[in-house]
Amino acid sequence: MSESEYLKEINRLISGFTDFEDFCYESLMSIIDLLDVQRVSLWRLDNSKTKIECQILLDKHKGALIEITELREIDFPVYFEALKSGEAIVAHDAQKDPATNEFTDEYLVPNAITSMLDVPIIQSNIIVGIICCEHCGDIRKWQEDEIGFVFEIAKLIEEHVER
Repeated sequence: MSESEYLKEINRLISGFTDFEDFCYESLMSIIDLLDVQRVSLWRLDNSKTKIECQILLDKHKGALIEITELREIDFPVYFEALKSGEAIVAHDAQKDPATNEFTDEYLVPNAITSMLDVPIIQSNIIVGIICCEHCGDIRKWQEDEIGFVFEIAKLIEEHVER
């Protein structure tokens, strides 16, 4: 995917939506389409910063999924420690990556997920959420332009939250 295609999509999202839920849905669909990933989800970090709750989960083939899911720091301490860095979690091989391998048995293997890209949504220097991209199939090496695109979507979501 070219950088101009990413920019074109970002401009479309900026100008096209006033409803927050519609904006989030369209933003996540853009990630699915442009990055060609199986699933993308939007997570909210609770005020105690000890759990994240899934707000939207989209599947490329199934559409919106209703899975009320929460992940707790007590169950996934290494992942939460990685989240707190404020950096993207770029797990080319999610089952072997130290930040994501805690999910292997109960989530990655059952859902055939091989690679993950998790990007924080940061508001006033505080992580308030995460965009999680999940790839199925061969292990995927995430490219810098893909990571940058998801960061831009995270910034747009943060800006919509502030409105």
